[in-house]
Amino acid sequence: MSKRVKSLMLILVLMLMGSTAIGQGSFKDMVEQQGLEWLIGRWKGAMDDGQEIVLTYQWAAQGNTIVSTFKMGESSSQGMIYLDMDAEQAKQFSVDSQGRVNKGTWEVQGDKAVLKTTMYDEYGDATELGVTFAEVNDSTIKVAVYPLENGELAWDPWFETNYKRMSDSDSVALFNGKNLAGWKYYLVEPDVKMADVWSVRDGLLICKGEPMGYIATKKKYTNFKLVVEWRWAPGKKAGNSGVLMRITGQPRALPKCTEAQLQSGKAGDIYGFHGFKVKGDAARSRTAENEMIGKLSGVSKIKGNEKTPGQWNKYEITLKGGNLTLLINGEKVNEAYGLDIVAGNIGLQSEGGEIHFRTVELTPLD
Repeated sequence: MSKRVKSLMLILVLMLMGSTAIGQGSFKDMVEQQGLEWLIGRWKGAMDDGQEIVLTYQWAAQGNTIVSTFKMGESSSQGMIYLDMDAEQAKQFSVDSQGRVNKGTWEVQGDKAVLKTTMYDEYGDATELGVTFAEVNDSTIKVAVYPLENGELAWDPWFETNYKRMSDSDSVALFNGKNLAGWKYYLVEPDVKMADVWSVRDGLLICKGEPMGYIATKKKYTNFKLVVEWRWAPGKKAGNSGVLMRITGQPRALPKCTEAQLQSGKAGDIYGFHGFKVKGDAARSRTAENEMIGKLSGVSKIKGNEKTPGQWNKYEITLKGGNLTLLINGEKVNEAYGLDIVAGNIGLQSEGGEIHFRTVELTPLD
């Protein structure tokens, strides 16, 4: 952003803060009264080609203004949302990375926030469009883009995308809510395709549970905090799955790695397959060996904290150095030490029973 644009933005901030104190003082209250405070935060989504988009909405000037940012690849924009007391309307003013000024208005339609604005392409041609924002759950919003017809939203959107809430740290949404970009797979039946087992529907990653295998990130990670939200398919029998970490060696039904168990009733158990080292409390430790698991080391959970099958659960997994800690729904359920310290892929298992994932988010701890 040029010095001239920065100066103009600063002047605008000062004007807004100084000229509409009464109205601006009620802006945050108005947003909260409308039940739209969930929009505040950092959100990450992706286009069909996997290109990431980051949206940010943060309160500024003591709740008198919302500062907004948009970033997709080399394109970005920054703006402000404020209450125009004379027009009795929330408005947005932004400047993009090409120096183009955009103006829009915000309104509420049911449980959605609606932005009506003008978008400029790389040739400077303008298109009027509407963008709707709707809360899916505490960690997800759905954003849809519509053409405007006589100032109103058209019946069908051009496209819509789920965005996942980002933490204040440099978290990475391994699952983008739209497709399986960034993932590879292995199945014990080589003629079965990835799409036959794994699919994305309504922002959820759905695994049929058979045949046995897993999807894995294309990137490798060593130290991280991993948040995984899962549920067993409502109305169906709960089954087995797992979160695989530090996957190394040849692909196989159960690769060399450590696992945070997801099997219904046993979520929280920790295992190491094919000689992957896992140590823990002697009273809860176990070993075994066979062709599928190789030489296994494991630590049974301290306690269980799963919800009834069909309800959402949240894993908070911290793996740093040789130490692994598991929380389920906010409660510590297990810990282990002495794990192999190696960079590896992160995987989600197909091992019997339809399972759904809505969040797979990683924060590096290196």
